[in-house]
Amino acid sequence: MGNDAKLGLVLGLGLVLTIGVIFFKKESATANAGEGQPAAALSHVSLPPPAPPAPTSPSAPLAQPVVPQMEPVVPTTESR
Repeated sequence: MGNDAKLGLVLGLGLVLTIGVIFFKKESATANAGEGQPAAALSHVSLPPPAPPAPTSPSAPLAQPVVPQMEPVVPTTESR
C-alpha cells in the first residue's frame, strides 16, 4: 500500500470518528433534556386480561383435503 493510500485511510478514519463523536454528543445532550420524566415505555399501564379461547366441539368433523379428479391419459397409436 502506498504512502498516499495510508495517509488517505488515516485521514478518512479520523474524519469518520470525529463526525461520529460530535453526532453522539449532540444526541446524548438532547436525550438528557427530559430526564426528570419517566419514559413512556417504562410507565405502568394495566391491560385487561386476555379473552378465553373459543370453545371447540370434539364431535365436529375435520376438514378433508380436496383432491382433484383427473382422467387417465390413454396413449394413442396413431402416427403423425
